[in-house]
Amino acid sequence: MDISRERRGEIIAALRKGTVPQRGLDFLAVGLGRFESAIAQEMANVAQGGAIFKAVRGDYGCGKTFFARWVQENAKKKGFATAEVQISETETPLHRLETVYRRAMEQLSTADCFLGAFRSIIDGWFYGLEEDVLAEGNIDPSDDVALAKRSGELLEQRLVEITRATPQFAAALRTYRTAQRQNDHATAEGLAGFLDSVRQVDETADLRSRIDQARDRVEELEAGLSGEATSERLDAALRIIGDQITRWARDLKLEHSENPLQFDIKKLTVMSYRESGAIPLSEMGSGENWVGYHLTALLALHKWFVDKKRPVPHFLMIDQPAQYYFPADVRKDSDITALNDEDREAVRRMFQFIFNVVESLGGQFQIIITEHADLQDDWFQAAVVERWRGKDKLVPEHWYSSQTNTGSG
Repeated sequence: MDISRERRGEIIAALRKGTVPQRGLDFLAVGLGRFESAIAQEMANVAQGGAIFKAVRGDYGCGKTFFARWVQENAKKKGFATAEVQISETETPLHRLETVYRRAMEQLSTADCFLGAFRSIIDGWFYGLEEDVLAEGNIDPSDDVALAKRSGELLEQRLVEITRATPQFAAALRTYRTAQRQNDHATAEGLAGFLDSVRQVDETADLRSRIDQARDRVEELEAGLSGEATSERLDAALRIIGDQITRWARDLKLEHSENPLQFDIKKLTVMSYRESGAIPLSEMGSGENWVGYHLTALLALHKWFVDKKRPVPHFLMIDQPAQYYFPADVRKDSDITALNDEDREAVRRMFQFIFNVVESLGGQFQIIITEHADLQDDWFQAAVVERWRGKDKLVPEHWYSSQTNTGSG
């Protein structure tokens, strides 16, 4: 079985990190043959317009992610588009369906397009319309006017169900096709961006009016700015901030910090850029990584604001950054000695990093931390201003106990 050098590198790199490779699972799959016929039959049903829900249960490390990605690879070989969305309380909560939809569109993948395949799927769908019209044999391929007219009629027929369920989606598809045929690439790009993050709105909403209003607002803002110069300044600032995040992430020994890191201002997340593609923060693994990358990103931004004297309040409130390291059974006392050596060092390294950043900014930046963990290091103890333990609390008991007694009397 042949495998390219690039694919070998991806597989080996993923295995070294203890993660499942995104592609090339056929080279590793063992013992999945017994599922092939069932999966193939279900995919055939879906290809005919059916649908199916499947859940896979198992202990940590038993191969659930591997199986899911193996199914995805098989689906793409059969012409399906797939998307993998990792649900999390902070990045992609399941109850926020708009966020889940956006993540699905970002991760949409086909055999020809590894990520972000939504645009190519739309273009392929419109191309298929014209191919179906030509297959009817009633239109001369050189007659652009007749071809466009018949394609438009066929488009309307196929958009009937979509129009009933999501009229703004159907309207955007029509306008997108018109913009493409008129070589209005700016409008087409804007509509493609809308489609891959579309929201449910009132069916009476006038999509064209909303697009026109948004376009007018953009033109108004652009008129007051030098677009090219502003873009260059923004890019330069983000590069500097990204370099700072990268250096600090390596100091904290975070996963994926061996790659260049950048703050994506459009998606408001940290991205790790490797040769085979970008990894968003939502896919960077453990809670330790999430805490670390949130800290490095926030502090890198605040460092930039302080250094450039930007009108942003120079303080940050952080609640229990060490909570991830403390299991529930020791969280009450949060005795750092209850942790293993590696976690204890990670907690100390995290707080030392925060202290160092504040000190480096020369009194121009303040961080307020509420925390269970209580390090015994002198530098940590010197920074503690209150200890709320037992009866000592933010709201003293006598405030409400006296009111209760008064009310009952």
